[in-house]
Amino acid sequence: MLKPLLFSLACVFIFNSNVNAQHQELNEAPKLWGKSQKGIDSSNLLYRFQMGSMHGHLRSFYSSTYNKSSAVEYAQAIGGGIQFISKSLYNFHVGVSGFFVYDVFSSDLVKPHPLSNTLNRYELGLFDITDPSNKTDINRLEELYIQYQKNKLTLTFGKQLLNTPFINLQDGRMRPTEAQGVWAQYEHKKINFSVDG
Repeated sequence: MLKPLLFSLACVFIFNSNVNAQHQELNEAPKLWGKSQKGIDSSNLLYRFQMGSMHGHLRSFYSSTYNKSSAVEYAQAIGGGIQFISKSLYNFHVGVSGFFVYDVFSSDLVKPHPLSNTLNRYELGLFDITDPSNKTDINRLEELYIQYQKNKLTLTFGKQLLNTPFINLQDGRMRPTEAQGVWAQYEHKKINFSVDG
């Protein structure tokens, strides 16, 4: 009889202390993680990185090819990526992104086609075409750039993903085409000037 009574009292005590700990007035700021009493220096580079934005995405792609006089070739790829863009400081910001791809299941992509004696380009294009036997460690740095933006002028230097009339993403499989160099863009009324190098 004493054990159930002590257990009930302990539960009531814990419940009451928990309710009091969660109580908050509507006009109070949330106290989930606490706030630093240190003043914010918005010209600080570390602050600009801490206040940057993160984006991510997952992708899955299945491809299958059947050619006469050969076996069916197939592949299922899955991957994910993450991108970070810093907050602007003196009209400059930094962007970086990476992506990984895994071969969930596939036919033998290292085996050449019996008639053409070449590797299958469609299913292999989901993975590492420079190393067809690599099925697990397929990751890459996609973007690493510094960008200047002011008014209608944008200058970008480094690895970047572009979508223009001449250089586009061609996003037909797991990853789009990337470019490296300098990209300048200026918009004036309805005219858009772009230069790459």
